[in-house]
Amino acid sequence: MLDGHNKPQSVTPNSGRRKRSRKATGDAIVDAMLEIAAASKMRAAAIMRNEERFTISKCIRLLDEMQGVDQSLYFYALDLFENPTSRETFVALKVERRLAWLQGKFRASSNSSAVMDDFDIELDEMELVLDSCLKYSMAMMICVKNVQDGQARVSRVE
Repeated sequence: MLDGHNKPQSVTPNSGRRKRSRKATGDAIVDAMLEIAAASKMRAAAIMRNEERFTISKCIRLLDEMQGVDQSLYFYALDLFENPTSRETFVALKVERRLAWLQGKFRASSNSSAVMDDFDIELDEMELVLDSCLKYSMAMMICVKNVQDGQARVSRVE
């Protein structure tokens, strides 16, 4: 090509290299995305397999196989199995430890219920005391108001 001074200019074949570079970059991005998708599928499958190991049905089957589980402990265990962590713990424990673990959980929940019952009783008693104090305070305020009103009447009379 010629420029304004009739000098030939060289044409560089960069456009071909740029196209190849863009294609290579695009291919690398596609490959990376495919790897991410494959890894994500594998992770999802692993999570599903893990969840299948600790289903509520499996926990109930193991519970049914146990000796020494009375009805209240049985139904407590069913509630406990709603928690995925509790299910995993129950299944992972050795057979001979499951009953002791359940009983310990049951006792702990019973104790916390008893503590809450005591707490409720204390709250009821405190409400009665507070109610009495409030009534007393209101009566005192009325007396003070009456005294003030009476003094105002007395000073007007004088």
